[in-house]
Amino acid sequence: MRKASCYKHETYKKLVEHSGESSDTVRSLIREEALQESRRRVEGLRLGGMITFVTGIGVMIFLYALADEQNVYLVGLIPALIGLVLMFYGFFLVKKPDEIQG
Repeated sequence: MRKASCYKHETYKKLVEHSGESSDTVRSLIREEALQESRRRVEGLRLGGMITFVTGIGVMIFLYALADEQNVYLVGLIPALIGLVLMFYGFFLVKKPDEIQG
């Protein structure tokens, strides 16, 4: 995959060096690919946060059922809180892909 990306980059570079309509098309294609990659990254961050949060809740439920005498189930708060932080960052703090491109 990395090799194909390198070849694609080299082709884009050669096309951009030539002036004219093709270079404008390549520039817009490069911008669109960067925008799509940014969107995928943000969506992955949000999804990862949701999965981590739900996993933490599941661990809490499992440990509570396993040993309800002790407070062992609170260990599940660790992944749950990490998931909350990832979701919070993904939804509120990270720049939206549209804002990055200007």
